[in-house]
Amino acid sequence: MSQTFEEWYAFIAAHLGEPVEREERADGATYFTSGSPPEVIVRLTPSSVTVWEYSVTWEGPYTHAAKPRLIGSLRWRRVGERAGTKAVQALIDGAKESRRAKFR
Repeated sequence: MSQTFEEWYAFIAAHLGEPVEREERADGATYFTSGSPPEVIVRLTPSSVTVWEYSVTWEGPYTHAAKPRLIGSLRWRRVGERAGTKAVQALIDGAKESRRAKFR
């Protein structure tokens, strides 16, 4: 049996590093941005979970813009609970590891 949206919301919030910023969008998606400095962005919709590594591009010597790098996406309604949570946890861990490897 697949998890509900609320269960995914709780799972994602619990498995991201603090602090976690949440943003509810008009289309029903929730964005979670995790870490300080930011490391991971997760988008939860009523049917999928998408994970990005936080990344920026420099537009000038003092200005930058967020440009997340896609790590992976999962249609959570199509997979079982155990497989889905393991896959999303692996995506989150991979994004954190990749982002931290870039810190100097």
